[in-house]
Amino acid sequence: MEHDEEKKNRQGFNMAKLIPETIRINRKNVPVSFLLKRLGDGQFWLSGPASARWDIMEILRRIKYGRAAVGRINRVLKVVKLKKSFMRFVALCLTLVCFVICPAARADHFAIDLTVQAGKESKTAQAETAALGSKAKKRAVLHAKVGDRIVVKWTMTNKDAKTAVKNVLVHFFAVKLEEIGQKTTPKLDKGVLAESALVMDFNPKDKTQGELSFVIDRAGPYLLRLETIGAAIGDGGHEHFAALDLLVKGNE
Repeated sequence: MEHDEEKKNRQGFNMAKLIPETIRINRKNVPVSFLLKRLGDGQFWLSGPASARWDIMEILRRIKYGRAAVGRINRVLKVVKLKKSFMRFVALCLTLVCFVICPAARADHFAIDLTVQAGKESKTAQAETAALGSKAKKRAVLHAKVGDRIVVKWTMTNKDAKTAVKNVLVHFFAVKLEEIGQKTTPKLDKGVLAESALVMDFNPKDKTQGELSFVIDRAGPYLLRLETIGAAIGDGGHEHFAALDLLVKGNE
């Protein structure tokens, strides 16, 4: 038995108020065809504008549901408490999707070890990625005095066992900073204490080593950085670098 409210919706319902007056059935054109013959209804449906198709869908909806079609849509919200095991499964799936969709973002092709020594103290920095949106780590700080000899040693390795990277510029520089921990890399048009550059090809598992020494005669903060230029592979590739800060104090 139908619900009383549904009966009211169906009884005395004037569809003429919902169907535009411009819509009429052409009874003079009645085609006769076989059931197995394709009439191209899909092509005819798609040939019209989207607004016309939307209007037809609205008319069919009102014919189906009557007066209830013009009411508000019922919304039912249900809170489901998920089990911890299921949540861990979802987190694992999302992690796998990120690894599949963004292989370049997780691929660190180069390993860098940058070691700087001043007197008896030394600090080492490891490789980071210079990619869009990546956040640089806090740099270690090496302390020295004016007149100390700064010895810089580095090792750079292509970790990829299959991919060769050609024409990579291995670039080292030491430049004056405004303050320790400065986030922006200074331009190399002034305040450069030392600089080295070498272009080479890295075959799979290839490694290069370098050493440089210099003396700083002015106190202040400095940036020591070793970087690649031209090592980005593919559209989502990125460069690599290793850096640390050097704080030089005057002789007391």
